[in-house]
Amino acid sequence: MFNLTHRTTPRYYNDPFFRTFGQLFDELQEYNNIPLNISKSDEGYECMFALPGHVRDDIEITTDDDYISVTVKERSLNEGQMVRDEFSYHGTRRIKLKGADITNSTARYESGILTISVPLSKKRPRETITIE
Repeated sequence: MFNLTHRTTPRYYNDPFFRTFGQLFDELQEYNNIPLNISKSDEGYECMFALPGHVRDDIEITTDDDYISVTVKERSLNEGQMVRDEFSYHGTRRIKLKGADITNSTARYESGILTISVPLSKKRPRETITIE
């Protein structure tokens, strides 16, 4: 009968540039698949990452200016040949916390939840600078 695939599929779908471009977004999505909740109080921020099935050695926390990065190594929850694996939490999640004192942060990992507590930085009083 008719071959509608040729008419309905744009030509650029088969272009190598667009295939590579799409793969880039797939990779970016992979690195943000760690579920995260952030709450803020008068004392500071509390960031909770859902990381079930991991051990502390799988998790690395790094800081850079106002940013906190959590990197998780890939770990399969089941041994053997997987047909479909949607339970893998791995990758890197980077967040910026405005007005936070990153250097005094604390972290704990319990029951598959990584909790990072970050205090707010102390505001410096306004100062007047004299002109010489």
